[in-house]
Amino acid sequence: MLSVVSIIFIAIFRYVDISFEPLFCDVWYPWKDYHWICYFYPAYMVVHCLHWIYEKKMSDYFRKIVCELGRHSWYIFLAQMFFFGVFPTSWLLSMGNRHLMMIVLIIISFIFSTVPIIIWYRKYDNKKVASR
Repeated sequence: MLSVVSIIFIAIFRYVDISFEPLFCDVWYPWKDYHWICYFYPAYMVVHCLHWIYEKKMSDYFRKIVCELGRHSWYIFLAQMFFFGVFPTSWLLSMGNRHLMMIVLIIISFIFSTVPIIIWYRKYDNKKVASR
């Protein structure tokens, strides 16, 4: 139902020249059809696609990895914030290619923020299970 409301508001904001200034901010005219009420439709589509991938297309091994990353997502987030605060990106700027630099930065940040957390919690969870 919210997706239908979102589609209606997208059409109204896009094709009708009415100012909705008291309810929705119309300050940036080129962006006037990107209000919060328009996000239900894409959000539903993303959730639907993720559900379809998770239920139909994902192997059990990959599903276990995704669930483990989800359980430790807060600690991974904190490790990423530490990584981005401490990691020197000056040597990445010398690569010359901005897209390659971003890909390398994403891969390095993923490795340095997830692998230690997963190793730590696998070791900690094994000790906790053994002590029971």
